[in-house]
Amino acid sequence: MTPKQEAWAIQAEHVIKQMERRHFNAYYCSTKEEALTKALSIIEKGSVIASGGSATLGEVGLLDYIKNHSEDYTFIDRSIAKTEDENVADISAMRCVLDIMNTIENADYKSFFNSFASSFAGGATRKYLAYLISEDEHANYGVRVNTVLSNFQEFYDTYGISEGDAMYVKPENRITIW
Repeated sequence: MTPKQEAWAIQAEHVIKQMERRHFNAYYCSTKEEALTKALSIIEKGSVIASGGSATLGEVGLLDYIKNHSEDYTFIDRSIAKTEDENVADISAMRCVLDIMNTIENADYKSFFNSFASSFAGGATRKYLAYLISEDEHANYGVRVNTVLSNFQEFYDTYGISEGDAMYVKPENRITIW
């Protein structure tokens, strides 16, 4: 191993420990071939996979592999997606994060939801908002926050939302991806 590779391995060990403290599984692979093999060992056949702009996934060959094995995987390429696909990706991502939070003792859902909503708040100019409406494949910020969150029971439980509240959606009308 070169000194540079040794340094990467040491850094990876530290990062892996930090990720595991946060209940994530993390792995270090010293080559792109090893990374591809590891990723494929983790991703179950039949999985829905979404990606948008990951250079790493392209460099290790994972995106090409998944695209070339469409009989085994459903691939959502967020880099070319339109609004409907983006909405599905947003809801899917939120389900993944909430599933992780559900495993954490005393998870702070209120802080998480507030942070999520705040990430879309801002002082955009009318010109920029007009640009987003005409060019961006994402739904507008209000829809991306309110529509996504209104599909999850954890959100209702956190804020005590019930029938009659503006964000209430009947359970049978909530979008479920899995």
